[in-house]
Amino acid sequence: MILFNKDNSLASEQSLKIVLEEYKKKIRLTSTESKSLPIYIKLAHAMHILCASYEKKVKHNNTAENNYFLEIGRSGLRQKINLSDGL
Repeated sequence: MILFNKDNSLASEQSLKIVLEEYKKKIRLTSTESKSLPIYIKLAHAMHILCASYEKKVKHNNTAENNYFLEIGRSGLRQKINLSDGL
């Protein structure tokens, strides 16, 4: 994942902040969008877990790629749970 470092939550947060600062130079986020962003990030990590788990359990997909996405989702949720929701 481009902005996500599964081994370094601080690096993940720094990357996100940099991208958000650049994005906000062109497009302003409403306060609702800014407040919702941490939830969407958690959802993206949960989707990685759900899809990869389905592939693993139902379709017996034990490929390196599927296991990679499963680990990315797990690592992402662990990071977001351990960090505050503020950006």
